[in-house]
Amino acid sequence: MRPNYARKREYLTDKTDVMPFTETRSPSLAVRQAQSLLRAWVCGDLPRLRAELDRSTFISTTADSHPDCEQLELLKSVASQMRNCRDLYAERSTDPQLGLCVDLLVHLASCFVYTD
Repeated sequence: MRPNYARKREYLTDKTDVMPFTETRSPSLAVRQAQSLLRAWVCGDLPRLRAELDRSTFISTTADSHPDCEQLELLKSVASQMRNCRDLYAERSTDPQLGLCVDLLVHLASCFVYTD
C-alpha cells in the first residue's frame, strides 16, 4: 500500500479526529455572491435579496476559460430559479424547489477549490 493512500484511508476510517481544511485563497466570485444571497435571504431583506438575485443572474462569464465557470453557471441557474419564485420565504413543504435552491446556495457558499 502506498504511504499517501494509507494515510488517506486512515483519515477516512477514523471519524473522531477530523481536521477541517484551511483555505488561504480568497473565495471565488460565485462563492462570494452565494454568500451575499444567503445573507440577504437569512436577514429577510427582500429588496436586497432581489438585487442580489438580479446581480447573480446577470453575471457575465467569459466563455469556459473562467476558472470558476461551473460554479458561476450553477449560481446563475439557482438565482434565475429563485427570481421566478412567488414567495422567496415560503416553507420548504410548500415550495420544495425553493428549498433545493437554498440548499444549493449553502453548498456553493461553502465551496473552496483546494489545489495541491
